[in-house]
Amino acid sequence: MKKINTFTKDKTMFINLLTSTNMDCVITDEYELLIWDTRGDKPWECAHDSKPKLITEFSLAFGPDVVILKEFMAEHYPKIDVDVEFETHRPGVFMRFQEFDEDVYYEFQEYQKQITFESLQEQLNDMGYALDFEQ
Repeated sequence: MKKINTFTKDKTMFINLLTSTNMDCVITDEYELLIWDTRGDKPWECAHDSKPKLITEFSLAFGPDVVILKEFMAEHYPKIDVDVEFETHRPGVFMRFQEFDEDVYYEFQEYQKQITFESLQEQLNDMGYALDFEQ
C-alpha cells in the first residue's frame, strides 16, 4: 500500500472537515490527496501557482442526504418514522430535522462525516493507497 498525505496528519481533524457532499479528489505525483467540493474551484486554481502533476482523479459521490438520514434514524432511532416526522416529500427536511432535536442533528452530521471517510478509505484501498495519519 502506498501512503498518501493530506493537509493534516491528524485523522480527527481530517474527518471533521469532510462533508457528505459530492467531492472530487486527485492524488498528485508527490502522493498528496487533494479534495474539493464539486461546486468549488479546483485546489490548484486557488492554492497553487500551477496545476500539479496528477497520478489519478476520482469522485466521492453519495446518494441524497435523505437516504443517509433514513439509514441513520433506522440505526439509531428506529421508533421515529422519518417520512412522517420530517415530511420527506416536501422541501425543508433538514430544517425540520434540526428543529426536532439539535443533539440528534449533530449526531447525524458526525455520522455523515464517518460515512464519507470510510468511503474515501475504501476507494483509496481499491487503488492501492492508504491515508498516512499520525497515531
